[in-house]
Amino acid sequence: MRVTLTIEGGFGATPGPASPLVLSTEDLGAEDAAGLLRLVEEASAFPKPEAYGPSATSDVRRYVLKVEGGSDDRTLSWTDAGSTQARTALVRFVRQMARPTLPSGGAR
Repeated sequence: MRVTLTIEGGFGATPGPASPLVLSTEDLGAEDAAGLLRLVEEASAFPKPEAYGPSATSDVRRYVLKVEGGSDDRTLSWTDAGSTQARTALVRFVRQMARPTLPSGGAR
């Protein structure tokens, strides 16, 4: 499984596209991979995550999590107002474990 997390907007956000964070279970140890799978399932518990919280504006932080691999690829989208403890834990885990992607042609 591979997850891509993009965080947009919010107070103090810098202009321009944010670098998505990408995390794959193939790059994790067995315990961390199982933890990521569990966090994704817990964060996906609500059938319509878009219904929780207002749509993003410049002062509202928006999270987009794309989940690929397995039987049901999906995209979750929510704002801070629509966050849950499970989603907060998932964002924290991905931020700690993932590496940002680079724009095409970019150097590190």
